[in-house]
Amino acid sequence: MRQRRSTSRNGLNAGLVPRPRKPWLTWLLVGGFFVGIVVWLGGRPIAKRWRSWQVTGTLTSVTSLMERKEWVLAANLLREAMQVAPNDPAVLRAVAEFQLSTHASPADVVQTFKRLHETGHATTADMVKLAHAEIRGGNIAAARKTLLSLSPAERSLADVMELESAILKMEGQSGEADNKLRTALLAQDADANAPLRLALLDFQQPFPAVHARGRTRLWDFARGRDGAACRAVQVLAADTTLTQEEADELLRLMQTHPDPGQAWLAAVQATLRLRPQERDAILARATERAGGGDDMEHMQFARWLSTMKEHERVLKFLPPDSVVKTEDLPADMLNLKLDAMAGTGRWEEVAAKLTPRLEKVLGKNSFNLWQACVAAKVKHDPARVRQHLSLAFEFAGRGQDVIPSLQTAETAARLEEWELAAAFFQSLADQMPAVQPRLKVLEKSFAMHGRNYNTSSMLKVAREISRLSPGNDAAAFRADYLGLLVGDSLELVAANTGPASAEAGTEAAARAHFLKAMANFRLRQPVPLHDLPQRMETSASWTAGHRAVLAAMIAANGDPEKAFRIAERVPVALLLPEEVRLLKLAR
Repeated sequence: MRQRRSTSRNGLNAGLVPRPRKPWLTWLLVGGFFVGIVVWLGGRPIAKRWRSWQVTGTLTSVTSLMERKEWVLAANLLREAMQVAPNDPAVLRAVAEFQLSTHASPADVVQTFKRLHETGHATTADMVKLAHAEIRGGNIAAARKTLLSLSPAERSLADVMELESAILKMEGQSGEADNKLRTALLAQDADANAPLRLALLDFQQPFPAVHARGRTRLWDFARGRDGAACRAVQVLAADTTLTQEEADELLRLMQTHPDPGQAWLAAVQATLRLRPQERDAILARATERAGGGDDMEHMQFARWLSTMKEHERVLKFLPPDSVVKTEDLPADMLNLKLDAMAGTGRWEEVAAKLTPRLEKVLGKNSFNLWQACVAAKVKHDPARVRQHLSLAFEFAGRGQDVIPSLQTAETAARLEEWELAAAFFQSLADQMPAVQPRLKVLEKSFAMHGRNYNTSSMLKVAREISRLSPGNDAAAFRADYLGLLVGDSLELVAANTGPASAEAGTEAAARAHFLKAMANFRLRQPVPLHDLPQRMETSASWTAGHRAVLAAMIAANGDPEKAFRIAERVPVALLLPEEVRLLKLAR
């Protein structure tokens, strides 16, 4: 009984004794409360900082991978970073740098930099890169708009002014472009190449005092021992006012330079130009000097001899058949040897060497190019020429392999197969994602169609060039002119052109005026010429074809004498068929 009471007392006492406290639970609850308050007050900034911290390590890895040119791994990491923080400025900037490093499409680069600009964190350097991408994409007007969006202080920076100078040059404003570039170079204190570039800019000026200043500075650079000396020598060697004594000095400077490279050959070439009576002796000394170099220097000198049309010397400089058989030569040396044989008129020998074994050395593309040349020079078989050219282009991937495709197109042009050459250049351009290289190749295709007097094909290419060059008034004018010439889109051009579409008194206004008058002329409406004949007379930018059309329009306006005076000075050989027909109206 006592025991039970005691137990009851102990149980009562146990119920009255407080339980042990758990402070960690209290602090967890309090901490959770405060975290909730913080998240409620500023959750988004914290989350943003967390994402930024999360991608920082990823971007560091991306930079390292890009330095090692491990593009696939870098692309994978960038993709992950974009998924975590698609609008993070650092991520967008890294994507843009990756695109630039891998030569991505200019349109993709522009899109990335524009997204970066929309975040409000784009730097001046980012905007300059955006403008560069817009230029590569052919949109000069957009690049100018991007630069104009910068503040006056930003536009006074050297790299911005230099880019603006390039845009002015593209727009045909050479004088203003040079002034802008000069200002930019003077501002580039940290650029070691700026003084040399400034000297080159002065040297290119037409003003005697400025030109002389640049020439003096170039001579200062030429007497140095670095790469700038070689660049200065190359420029001075091509100077038409160079004297014999100066050419001799350039040659002495490069003969003692530790690494003259191509500048030595430029100095030799200048000496040859100014001392033609000593040509054999100068070439003999140069050949002896080149003979002591390594294999790379041997090839460099042999190529230079080839460009100088010294084909006999090339054959003597290269190993003779008694030492190395023709089919055992490396492909580049073999091509030089065949070039030299062709240059000396030994086409029969070239034809004899084109054996199946030689095809393995040259490759199918080059072998068929030589077969095309032999078919033209020896067999006089145009069908075989076109067959081998087509095979060569096929083996070049029809434009996918750029260098052999370009060589094939240029060979077709040399053999005066204009239609094939134009088609090859067009196919090559279709394979090019970058706009600027594509435009250069399209211009070649346009020229080939011109040699073939194919106005309709010229129009097609001109319109493609204009489409790829928004803001380029000259390209748009050429396309519209050819369209009017063949009678295509007359009403559209007439509606969209006129002096009001450009600033009065400018070349662009004159072009618009000309197109409006030509459209009216083709539509048999009154032709407003005003001062157009005087403007065209004083400007060298108008072609013989433009003047033929002007003469026809003046004749239609009832002034046959004035039309004839213009028409009689127009060379018919330079005109397209449609221009010839119009010229007859003025004669």
